[in-house]
Amino acid sequence: MATLTTTERGRGTWLGRSLELPGGWAGDLAWDEGKLWLAWATCIDEELGLLAVQDRTWTLRPGVTLEDWRDRSAQSQFTISLARLGEDGPLDVRELGRSLHAGDGPSLIALPGQAGPAVVWTDRRGSGSALLASVGGGAEETVAEGLGAILG
Repeated sequence: MATLTTTERGRGTWLGRSLELPGGWAGDLAWDEGKLWLAWATCIDEELGLLAVQDRTWTLRPGVTLEDWRDRSAQSQFTISLARLGEDGPLDVRELGRSLHAGDGPSLIALPGQAGPAVVWTDRRGSGSALLASVGGGAEETVAEGLGAILG
């Protein structure tokens, strides 16, 4: 879970109430054309139902095997989203991409004249990585690919 509170930067102040992002993994804020935007990654953990208790020991419930845990873990997905922030939280949430792997980002870049900021993030692809982007909440585009890690 990620939590966001009041932020102030450059051209404005967002005074909305605190915001909780269930499954929040990472995020970024940016002012663009006088509006505050939020990009974030979430992961809904598919493993929790397999645990006897939710603590740091990761003890599996009776009858649950390590193979069950591996199968369920492989189904977890990370989602990259973008929204403009209003007084009560995110407005017009747009899902930009999904991945089975946690990467770097997302990061926001203000682009004057566009429908919203650009969002960039990395993803693992086979034995390499890809740098992905969405401009103004548009379709996901691959900017670069390479062997090994692409670090942000």
